[in-house]
This record gives sequence, structure tokens and C-alpha cells, in this order.
Amino acid sequence: MSRPPTVPWTPTSAAARQRQADALAVIVATVTAVAPQLDAEQVRAALDRVARTRQEAPRLAEHLRAHPDALVSGAPIGPVILGRLVRELQAAGAAGLVVPRCPGCGRAAELRHPRKQPDGDGTRVEGERMCGSCFARSQVGRCSRCGRHTQLVGGIRRGEPYCAACRGTRRATCTVCGRHRPVADTQAGGPRCSTCRRRDPRPGSPAAAAASAARSTSAPPTAPPAA
Repeated sequence: MSRPPTVPWTPTSAAARQRQADALAVIVATVTAVAPQLDAEQVRAALDRVARTRQEAPRLAEHLRAHPDALVSGAPIGPVILGRLVRELQAAGAAGLVVPRCPGCGRAAELRHPRKQPDGDGTRVEGERMCGSCFARSQVGRCSRCGRHTQLVGGIRRGEPYCAACRGTRRATCTVCGRHRPVADTQAGGPRCSTCRRRDPRPGSPAAAAASAARSTSAPPTAPPAA
């Protein structure tokens, strides 16, 4: 039976079609072995509904070859499509299948993220995955740029974690106060922080003009020259 052209993971080249056919054979054989109440056509239809890219079926087949009990163990390992396929097969009437559960909260949620160590150092637990909520909690730590203890959005594996507020900011030693802070601007003398920029705005800038106007307004009136 030819596959419908609307299936999003249907490949175009002969070699890719063969890889998909081999993957489909592994998936069908593994599913029907643990859920004999389903036939091959039901498994193919379920896979058609959950596969979103051409790479997902081969990745799932490779995982099933290495972990034949993946459909019943509930282990938080394997590609994301594994959980989607188990849910789809359960809806089709399969019994005995277990949706992978998050190692952090134990929920049968979609495990889209690689698991991180609980101390937030960015170390990946090999092979394991976790849900979005637990992943977000695992990313909480001290921002290396602003020093706040908050959710980190990047730089963790480099050892320089930063939060969303500091994303895209450059840090350097301010040439005025000597503190290591986010760079507000760079003059001929070097980088300055925002505090020092407010205290001493660049000549010709709007801030400098405002500061000059404020000084002239607050300055006491000068006495007229003596006759």
C-alpha cells in the first residue's frame, strides 16, 4: 500500500524511502510485539499522526533497537516522538503501554528538554529528558552579569550563566569607577557603566545638553559689573 503524499515525514529520494521503510518495519514489529491487539496498519496510521519530521521515525527505530522495552518501561529516555506515539497508540486501543515520565516531577508530560543536574551547572544527564516546567526550574542560579539569583537563559555550559535581563549585554571594567559592570557606552578612554555615564555624559549628547541646561538654571545670577 503506497503512503499518502500528505504525510509530512514521507521522504522523496529512494535511499531516504528505504531508511523510512526499515524504520517503519522496526517500529511496527516492536509495537505489535507488546500490543498484539493492534495491527500493522493501525501502527502506521498512528505514526503518520505523530511524526512531524523525516528524522523522527529513524531516530525512534534506532532507540527501539537499543531499548526494546521503551514502550512499556516509562523511562525518560529516547526521542520526543516516543511519548507522542505511546499516547496515540493508547488512544487506538493499545493496552500495557506506558508513557515516559519526567524524572523531575513524575508527570507523563512531553519530555522536550535534556535533563540538567539539579544544581544548575548545565551538566546533562546522559540520555534522560525532562518536561518544560522541570527544565525551567533546573535553570535557576546566580547570574554572572548582574549577580541576581534568578532563571538563567544562557551561558551555563561556558560557566558564565546570564539571565534574560542581561541577555545581549557586554560586561567590562568601567574606566571611571573600576567596577566590572554592563557597558553603557565606550568613549576614547574606554568603556563606562550606566552610573558613570549619567554622572558624566558625553559632550554633545542629549544627556550632556540636559545637564548643562540644569546647571545654568540652578546657577545663581551674576551681579552686573560695577560702573
